[in-house]
Amino acid sequence: MNRFVDLIVAQTSPDNQKRTIAEAEFNNLVQTDASNSLLYLIEIALNENLDISLRQSSILHVKRLVPKYWSASFESFIGPNCVDENSKIKIRQSLLKLLTNADSKIRNSGAYAIVQLASSDYPDEWPQLLDELYNLVNNENHDYYKMLGGLTVLRELFDDLVTEEQFFEGRIGSIVLTNCHKLLINQNISIEIKIETLKLFISCLNQLSNPEMYDDINRKNFVLQLIPNVVELSFKLLNDSININILSIYNNAFKLEIYKIFNLITSYFKKAFENINGQNFLKLYNLITQDLSSLTNVVFLPEDAFEDYSQFKQNQQEAIEPSTIINNLISEQFQILSVISSDFNLEDEPRLLENFVQVLIKLSILPNNVREDWSSDFNNFVTIESGLSVDANIRLSISEYLADLDFKDINIIFDKLLKNFESLFVNDDNANLKESVLYLLGSVFQNEEDLKAEFSVLDLLNSLLTILQKSRQDEILSSRLILLLPRFLEKFSSKLDPKEFAVKSLLEIINNSDTNSDLVKSSILFSFTYFNQFIKAKFFNLEIQNVIIRIISNLFDEADEDTNITLLEALSIAIAIDNKNLASSTSSLELIFNLIFKDPSNFGLIVSGKECLEDLFKNLTLGEFSAQCEKGLPILLNILEQSTSITSSPVEFSPELNLALEILICFIDIDDRELPGQMLTYIFPTLTKLILRTEDDQILQLSNEVLNKLLNHNSASLFISKYVNEENNQSGYDLLLNIVSKYLSPQLSDQATAKVGDLITTLIEKFSNNNVINQYLNQILMSVSMRLVIAKELPTIENLILIFSNLAMKSPQQIVGFLSEFKLPDPKDTTKQVPALEIIIPIWLQAFETIRGFDKILLNIKALIELFKLNDQRLNSIMVNSDELVEDPSLEGKIITRSMKKNLQYVQIPVPLKIIKLFINELKFQLSAADASKIFAKSNIGLIGNRTLDTNNNNGADDGWEDVDANPTFDNFRSYAEEDYDDDDDEGTDNRTDYTGDNKEELDILKNFFKWVGSQENFKDIFNYLQEDERKLLIAFVVDSNQ
Repeated sequence: MNRFVDLIVAQTSPDNQKRTIAEAEFNNLVQTDASNSLLYLIEIALNENLDISLRQSSILHVKRLVPKYWSASFESFIGPNCVDENSKIKIRQSLLKLLTNADSKIRNSGAYAIVQLASSDYPDEWPQLLDELYNLVNNENHDYYKMLGGLTVLRELFDDLVTEEQFFEGRIGSIVLTNCHKLLINQNISIEIKIETLKLFISCLNQLSNPEMYDDINRKNFVLQLIPNVVELSFKLLNDSININILSIYNNAFKLEIYKIFNLITSYFKKAFENINGQNFLKLYNLITQDLSSLTNVVFLPEDAFEDYSQFKQNQQEAIEPSTIINNLISEQFQILSVISSDFNLEDEPRLLENFVQVLIKLSILPNNVREDWSSDFNNFVTIESGLSVDANIRLSISEYLADLDFKDINIIFDKLLKNFESLFVNDDNANLKESVLYLLGSVFQNEEDLKAEFSVLDLLNSLLTILQKSRQDEILSSRLILLLPRFLEKFSSKLDPKEFAVKSLLEIINNSDTNSDLVKSSILFSFTYFNQFIKAKFFNLEIQNVIIRIISNLFDEADEDTNITLLEALSIAIAIDNKNLASSTSSLELIFNLIFKDPSNFGLIVSGKECLEDLFKNLTLGEFSAQCEKGLPILLNILEQSTSITSSPVEFSPELNLALEILICFIDIDDRELPGQMLTYIFPTLTKLILRTEDDQILQLSNEVLNKLLNHNSASLFISKYVNEENNQSGYDLLLNIVSKYLSPQLSDQATAKVGDLITTLIEKFSNNNVINQYLNQILMSVSMRLVIAKELPTIENLILIFSNLAMKSPQQIVGFLSEFKLPDPKDTTKQVPALEIIIPIWLQAFETIRGFDKILLNIKALIELFKLNDQRLNSIMVNSDELVEDPSLEGKIITRSMKKNLQYVQIPVPLKIIKLFINELKFQLSAADASKIFAKSNIGLIGNRTLDTNNNNGADDGWEDVDANPTFDNFRSYAEEDYDDDDDEGTDNRTDYTGDNKEELDILKNFFKWVGSQENFKDIFNYLQEDERKLLIAFVVDSNQ
């Protein structure tokens, strides 16, 4: 053990050589004997005589080493040998002892390690774990640290490991909930322990939120019996805690957990909550508003004003501030109010309502420290206003609550706030209260319900504009007014012409904007974007465009991460006012480049910057666009050239290079317009050099996308045919073949090759007539097949399959013949070779259900239809997995996990049947609810996916539907399928259907396909093999098509 002590100390030495030697020896000792090494480290952590920092470091090493050496079940296991069983027993018991340690870092690290081990060992190798944790929690002396440690681990286990079966059938849930109840009503238990108990209680309740558990009657009854007890306990705890000192941090933290329980109950078990007592909603509302009223007295207090602040700071396990607890508490309360607000009438409680509105105003006051932060740095204001702050925000919680109120309640609140507004702005000089009321009014205006305008909307608008002019010296108040005006005009757009008054108001807002503070300028940009939510950019004038761009330029130097995105969003709208007005110079392009390259690794900034460029380039003449290219392309290509300038090493990833490629796409992907004459000459050599010189996944993927878009332009074919590389005299075609060869290399990752299918498809479509490309086409397709076999990531698999889909559309017989002629190693027995067709087709069919994107799905459907129509024996004889598992008695009663599914055996079915089943599943998915309800009513099955539709319509209306024979035979299907079927019409052009929406084309294609197969005698065997509900669906679908 002493040697490990020395090594841990040496690993923190400032002497780099000493530290490196210690790390190497430490790793060698662990690698040689992991069992004893872990025991020594645990022993150090338990030794009270050693320095606390040394003990903390020791247990951190345990956390790090457990996944590497404990057992092969860990993904990061490196072995070669596992920790032996005797050592495992000792380590488990030692970790349980660490849970009782007074030091929170040691205790928490021990808890973390136990959860790590439990993921591997529980319940098979550590069946007594839960009992040992119960013993810690229920120790006779109520030892604080034993209870705390046991509760912490139990909560982690419930969050990560305890299954529904263990929770319900194994009675773990019942036992833990009962224990929690006993602790919570025990007057001798400290409030700190009760807080941890409530957290465990909530973890248990979260197990009840899965709707699927109601399929089991026993589980359903368990929940129905449990909820009343939970509600009764929660009300008791809340009643007691509300009447305790409001200046106790622990008491507020305790209430926070109780409100989390109410939030869960009212969200998932609202009906049960109401059935227990019809007055429960009002009762809870009264308790929350009573509590909120008290919290207005402490919400802005300094931390040391809380009576138990010193104790809290000393005992807390996490670095959390009292203000965070108060903010989270109030946020939780308003979430509950949002859920229950529609279940009682606010107007029935006029006294409570008036008090509640005053509470809203007080809680919405900006704290002095926030005002100071905004004034000293406008970026802080931008982060809050843009909704990018991760901290709990009382004002945001109130705003979200107001936005969710129903018509009746929001109008009641609006009326009260309007009266407060009139009173404050006439008789009161309190700017804080004024700003608070304006904030609340802005939140009310974001509610989607109509507001009663029992006043002159125009007079109120003029009042707001007058107040704005008088408030210019107060940047906080004037900023709030600037933000309020677009919300107000949008809300009352039916009373005032939004176009006229929006422009007038915006001109008033930007008046003398150069003299405004940065805070006010940033609020102007937000207001501008809010106006654009209901007024198209083209209705703003050039004065507004110029002022907005000038404000953005003024704020640029001091803008930080969040603000940069806000500036770009405003710039995008300003450009859209009249991009041609800006096309005469490149200043807007330079501003965009300056903003996005300010933080090239910021994804949000990249997205906003690309949108700006798309708006800037839209509908420009070739000459105007060429001027922008002459300014922008040299900057981007210089970055690419610099990355390839060092010839001795591969090009590595850099945020600047990644961004340059992203932006390069914007210059290339401009509709179908002609590219400037020299654009290909500028980009192609540098881009192809980069591709061949880099091994970075992200750079390869992006470069592929740039190259593919470049090659899709009309002028690309001629350019490639004439291009010769100056360095090695390679032709353009040879260079493209080298690039394709690199992308198909088995050494590259799936991420790097994720879009190579698009590139190869482009080559086939645009250059297949070229002798060089055509000569190597079969070799390319063979490489694609081999790459597809080893691909693991779905995007890569989908993209490679698209190559075969496109080819199958054009020449299905040829692609089947090609895949039949060459062989690949059999995945089941790599010593054997089988036709590639037998490997590629199963992969293709398996991937079909995961393909994303309408165009890709449609292409695959069309391709599979062509393959099906071939009726080629080479295809028909291939057996693939169905959705049905082979019966295995050993799995009876067991839950099939994701990892288990990989090794399970599926019933094998022929390819034609698989295609039909895939199309039926796709049909179920694509049918809209309206169409589905009719079709499934006709089929008398009432199911779509996992959803049940109510088809028991007894009102006598048949909507013109015929009843489908309850016996779905092939003869019935064929009779409906052949009705009015035109053998020449198999492209989905039948106009008798009334399908609408994006999936119309797909449904029409499936309809015509199924009508075609119904006319084929050899489809009978496939039809009869289908499940009854599948056969009924097909009949109902073709019947619907004939209506």
